[in-house]
Amino acid sequence: MATKRKCGKVYLIGSGPGDPNLLTVKARTLLDEADVVAYDSLISPALLASLSARSLNIPVGYRGYGSSKLGYGIHPTVIEMARKGKTVVRLKSGDPFIFGRGSQECSALNEEGILFEVVPGISSGLGAAISAGFPLTHRDFSSNVVFASGHDLRGGSPCNSNWNSIAQTNGTVVIYMAASKVEENCNRLIEFGKDEDTPAIFVASATCGDEEVVQGTLKNLGQLCKGIHPKKPAIIIIGEVVRTRELFNWRKELPLNQKQFLVLRQRNSESEMAKTLKSLGATVVEAPKFRSKIINPLPSISKEGNYIIGQKESFTFFLQHLMRSGKDIRELLNARFFVMDENTKSELNSFGIKEAALLKGHCHKAIVESDLPRDLIIVTRKEGRKSLQADLENLGHKVTRFEVYEREDIYLDIEAPRFDGVFCGSSSSIDSLTKSSWFERCQNAPFFTIGKKTHDRALMNNLKCFMADEDTLNSMVSLILRKVRGV
Repeated sequence: MATKRKCGKVYLIGSGPGDPNLLTVKARTLLDEADVVAYDSLISPALLASLSARSLNIPVGYRGYGSSKLGYGIHPTVIEMARKGKTVVRLKSGDPFIFGRGSQECSALNEEGILFEVVPGISSGLGAAISAGFPLTHRDFSSNVVFASGHDLRGGSPCNSNWNSIAQTNGTVVIYMAASKVEENCNRLIEFGKDEDTPAIFVASATCGDEEVVQGTLKNLGQLCKGIHPKKPAIIIIGEVVRTRELFNWRKELPLNQKQFLVLRQRNSESEMAKTLKSLGATVVEAPKFRSKIINPLPSISKEGNYIIGQKESFTFFLQHLMRSGKDIRELLNARFFVMDENTKSELNSFGIKEAALLKGHCHKAIVESDLPRDLIIVTRKEGRKSLQADLENLGHKVTRFEVYEREDIYLDIEAPRFDGVFCGSSSSIDSLTKSSWFERCQNAPFFTIGKKTHDRALMNNLKCFMADEDTLNSMVSLILRKVRGV
């Protein structure tokens, strides 16, 4: 083992089976703080979309267990970045030490003298069973579980699986990396004496919006799975516990189970719409990410102005302008503030601004119908809220723009997944999407919009779109359930 050198640190993190909400708290914290995230090819798009905009996110994974052609223990980029003093997350599917080559990568880091830490994740076999709706153990059917590799079939070099012992177990057998060899793995167990009528189930893309579950027996599972894409990450589970799925399949009660939505975000934090869709069973991808920076030079700040604060981030940069000009929030005790959501109101309250007025709704129609003073200052990002400004000026308001920051919209350079619906709360979010590589994969999905201006922008782009009756979360969710599930 090489002497540990003074350089960065590498964290081998298990991402779990796919759903970003199944990350451990420690994993989430490390991902948010990392300088570099080097991720596997099996990481789900929903999880990738949740990575920080400040980190360098690079694909370093490969497909195929135990490849002799790889030529290295851990990707050279991970070593290079750690040498530069970076904090590097090596993000791996499932758990790093269960068929994840975690041990090889740790050995390589040891040889290079680089400090590392391993953060466990929910193994894909556990996640697949729970997501499909049955346990791996049950007092009446199974008191032991065997994990096996789907690649270790015919005594390759080396062969570490005792297929005779695996076939003879009365417990549950979980076969990893099984997508391309379903029939071969089932036949191997039958060959060594496993009853061909033993219940078996195939779970692909477990816990994700494109999850596929096929239930059968050892005899027919291979044929039943013929139409499933062989590149999907998949698990085979064999044993009597599979029968309990009729009793314990909790996901079938969720109205948006196995549906995947794109929520066009307006800030980096999770939106209430995303939280609600997840609670109904949907997989949610929030995009884009934003990289923001303060704008100079500083505009003059009015001590008695009427400020409209569009979102929390605008207020954050507004405070930075105050501090840079040698002032603090006490300078604005005679100012009035109007905010457009509860999060922004809470942020202002935390700084002692207790009288911030919450406007009637999020869309322009609701805002312009609010009882606002004649002279207004819109605190926003560069080029932001132009249509709101125009609406207010048409109503006779004198509007001053206070552009406090500029923002870059970042769509991760990955193949966008299939979406069953797209939620958009502003026309600018549609403009950003149409300029990205994701648009082609989204344009045939139904778009759900809040506000007439957003709806009109979707129509301009020839999108199939539906507008909520009211500017509320409940109204939008009801619309989505009607259109997607017929509820």
